Amino acid sequence: MCGISVIIKNDNNLLEKSIQDSLNLINHRGPDGQGIFIEGNIGFGHNRLSIQDLNPRSNQPMQYKDLTITFNGEIYNFLELKEELTNLGHTFETTSDTEVILAAYSEWGKNCVERFNGMWAFAIYDPKKSKVFISRDRFGKKPLHYLVLDDGIYIGSEIKQLLPILKKRRVNLKVLSDYLVLGISDHGEDTFISGIKRLNSGTSMFVCTQTLNINFLKYYDLGKELNKIDYRGNFQDLFNKAVALRLRSDAKIGMGLSGGIDSSCVAYSISENIGDKDFMAICASSGDEINDESNIAKELSDKLNLNFVKACYSTDQRIENIRRLIRIQDEPFPSASLLMQENVYKVAKDNGLKVMLGGQGGDETFLGYERYYPLILRYRDIFNVKKIRSITKHSRLSFLNVIEYIFFFRSYFVRKYVKIFQLKSILKDKIFENVNWSIFKSQASSYSDPMTFQVNEIIHFQLPHLLRYEDRTSMAYSIESRLPFLDYKVVEYALNLDLNKKINQKWTKLHLRESFNNLLGKIIYNKHKIGFEPPKAVHSLSKDEIKFIKESNFYKSFLKSFEKKTFRKINENFHWKIFILSIWFDELELEA
Repeated sequence: MCGISVIIKNDNNLLEKSIQDSLNLINHRGPDGQGIFIEGNIGFGHNRLSIQDLNPRSNQPMQYKDLTITFNGEIYNFLELKEELTNLGHTFETTSDTEVILAAYSEWGKNCVERFNGMWAFAIYDPKKSKVFISRDRFGKKPLHYLVLDDGIYIGSEIKQLLPILKKRRVNLKVLSDYLVLGISDHGEDTFISGIKRLNSGTSMFVCTQTLNINFLKYYDLGKELNKIDYRGNFQDLFNKAVALRLRSDAKIGMGLSGGIDSSCVAYSISENIGDKDFMAICASSGDEINDESNIAKELSDKLNLNFVKACYSTDQRIENIRRLIRIQDEPFPSASLLMQENVYKVAKDNGLKVMLGGQGGDETFLGYERYYPLILRYRDIFNVKKIRSITKHSRLSFLNVIEYIFFFRSYFVRKYVKIFQLKSILKDKIFENVNWSIFKSQASSYSDPMTFQVNEIIHFQLPHLLRYEDRTSMAYSIESRLPFLDYKVVEYALNLDLNKKINQKWTKLHLRESFNNLLGKIIYNKHKIGFEPPKAVHSLSKDEIKFIKESNFYKSFLKSFEKKTFRKINENFHWKIFILSIWFDELELEA
């Protein structure tokens, strides 16, 4: 896990300085070493967080034959690939996964990424072909942003590396509009900053070093891959292997344990793999009896003989904490739960950890959110009292909530006009004029096609922004986050399961509950989803904070009104979203 910088210019003026300046902005991603490679009009930079092969021989940019790489991520199956490549005649001077990537590219070219099980964003300079080969992992766990200007192409792990290069920092109105009205972000190549793009997940990018022409290749299409899979093995075996691969590390490793189903399954598989080794499980504690799961996490840790540590949330210095988190993320975030998540990584760093496993991805792959219930409901089910009562008994939804969910999520028109009713008096007309309403239409129709629905959740609408939060927050504390539920074999297995094995009128994530029931018992089987939720009062705004919003440049540019009389139409989470956007707009010195 590291931070990378790549510049391919029309000339080589100030190339080394530009790379150095870019790397200096992301020292947190790699405090263990820094390297720069310059050849002609090409510059590679790398900040290293040492995880595999701690020896300086594995510093980057790394060269293999005539190839040069700068790489962020982990290839978990590098040992198996290394053995295969050795049998094909390749030799290695390190024990790192980076050298394996170079050998794999040397052997298989652009198709090498199809053999990788891991997370990555890398660039390989191939002088013989006069090109730079750039790739991002299947689900976009590792970030890669780029900016195309007249004088060249600029690439970095984080947006903050590209901001100084922009002549004007303008907000992307279409992205902002989708975020405000649809509640969706990170769903395509555009970021919140006009001109700065992200390389889509499962995609490779080719840059000609002579002409600077760019071509793209979609090497992984989850929907198409599902038709090729016929895995009939035991899920526990598959998942345990995914966890075992992610325990490969030469640095100290631990996990984030929320007390929920997903991280509990990860914790069990870890305990199966490590035997009697000391292993730390860190849990965020909100201090709020309504949503604090630290007691459940402690009970599970004791059962599995894990070293339990509690990360307690504090409301002190609220504005300073939010500003820091905005500088970490570069883009807005909708919930104070990130403050809880950040605290976990801070405690992890204080305890000397460099790698953390987590349960992210379990909800999207095994259908864990309560808004997924409409997948098994139709409009006629509003009269099915028995079915609705069964759902309310096994979730946090009321009888009325279930009926509302049926109409809101399955009907494009209901969802659209509810949003217009709620927000028309708050947001300026230009926001509604730039909303991509077809997203709501696509989401509504996909509730009748569960496989398409899940593919969209994982690739476009739900998982991408969560992975952005995960990466930026963990790397701010120089910690690599690993997610077993997003092993591509686990994802493909889960999506190929019949719908009724994942969700029914009682439980979400049914397959996980049943698979681990005999191992974890009542600790997880009867649980509703909570996660790293902050105290309920956190999203309430004070008078001073409302005053700050109304005096902000964001308010002047995008809002009509933010008065108490409009509050009844929207919940406190939206108040928070506006608050964060107001600070973000100011912190990044953006223009409308």
